[in-house]
Amino acid sequence: MAKEIKFMFDRRFDEPEDENAPAVKEDMSVKSVDGIPSISELLDTLNEKAREAAEREQTETAENAGAPQPSAPAETPEEQPEETAVPVSETEGGEPVFVENVRENVQTVQQELEREVEPVFSQAEMDAARESARAEGYAAGNAAGHDAAWKEAMESVEKQNADTLISIENALKDMVKKSRDDGETAFQTALNLSMAVCAKIAPALNKKNALGEIADLLRENFRFLRDEPKISLRLNPVLAENVKPVLADLIRKESFAGKITVVRDDALPVGDCRVEWKNGGLERDTQDILRQTGELVKLYAEARPQPDALENDNG
Repeated sequence: MAKEIKFMFDRRFDEPEDENAPAVKEDMSVKSVDGIPSISELLDTLNEKAREAAEREQTETAENAGAPQPSAPAETPEEQPEETAVPVSETEGGEPVFVENVRENVQTVQQELEREVEPVFSQAEMDAARESARAEGYAAGNAAGHDAAWKEAMESVEKQNADTLISIENALKDMVKKSRDDGETAFQTALNLSMAVCAKIAPALNKKNALGEIADLLRENFRFLRDEPKISLRLNPVLAENVKPVLADLIRKESFAGKITVVRDDALPVGDCRVEWKNGGLERDTQDILRQTGELVKLYAEARPQPDALENDNG
């Protein structure tokens, strides 16, 4: 029986079913690992124990029967079929109990052998891993430092650009204000200069064109005076003789039936005159013309659109 059990387990766990089957990984069932017996060693031990138990049971049976104890015959392949079967308890599946226990022990041993062994690294591998980790850390730190430096540089550039734009904006505001003030000053200066020039050249122009200015005044207003019986023309003596041909032409054109008297007045500047009749009169006063011109220029300056209003309209 022991031979049959050994053959069964040797056949089941030690021998491959197909000799032509492809090679598999190393069979740990026939190799002792870290002092743990192999499966073959366990089976040999179990077979030996089974033989001893069978011999011991045979001996006890012979002694109880009073028969002389037979010596254990040498086991040979030819005598194996003649051995007396040793009664062995069986499981529900028909297998001996110790076979089931052996199977469970074998499975447990296989699971222990197949369990992943904690890796053991050599010093060279540890040094290589340390250098690799150091290189990775250096690369990561270098990249992080590069990114931080780039971000800081960009923030600095953006701040410089913002400060520059603010400075330009402030400078432009100052320039606009100064230009506005300068423009206003230039405008007022131009007005004052023009009025000063007019006041300076007006007497000379008035003296040069005095007769023409008086003649234009009379031509524009004489049609309103054709029904007056008497008209008096007061002017500077320098123009008294020269104005008579102008009056004669007006009398003829307007068919004036009244009387015109020329009065010489040294108090009137050359170019000024005064026309008088019964119920009214008119005059040409160079200073009054300059004053009215100044008032018109002042009104023009006040009516000019202001820069702030233009900016609001455009904004």
